[in-house]
Amino acid sequence: MAQAGLSRHAHGNGEPARSARDLALPGPARARQTSAARAAFRTDAAEELVELAERAGVAGSRRP
Repeated sequence: MAQAGLSRHAHGNGEPARSARDLALPGPARARQTSAARAAFRTDAAEELVELAERAGVAGSRRP
């Protein structure tokens, strides 16, 4: 989900607080994350997962 821009990884003790600050008020980080979330929920979730798996090179992810 982090690769898709839907969430963030918490690297270190201060990261959750920094993420909360970045997303609490309008700004570029919040705009990117909310835009990614809106785009993800406009499509079929299964199609999104297949696309992410294909980009990651996961075996057996190709559609028949």
